[in-house]
Amino acid sequence: MNVAKCIIISVYVFFVGSFMPMPGGAVGTEMAFISFFASHINDQLLASALISWRFITYYLPTIIGGIIFNIGSSRKKDKLA
Repeated sequence: MNVAKCIIISVYVFFVGSFMPMPGGAVGTEMAFISFFASHINDQLLASALISWRFITYYLPTIIGGIIFNIGSSRKKDKLA
């Protein structure tokens, strides 16, 4: 599987996931990932690819955003004091 095909399939997954309402949208996005990538990745690698993809696209931006938010809010408090 080359990088271009992986990016194209990921765009389809995000597109399908954008139409699913929350809180069930997370499961729907993961099911879309499995259904789109199942024909390109073997079954042993699919589960670890799903966990890695979900961490990179959901949890990592949440963690980085939380850190940046805390740094920004502490700087704002220092300016006000």
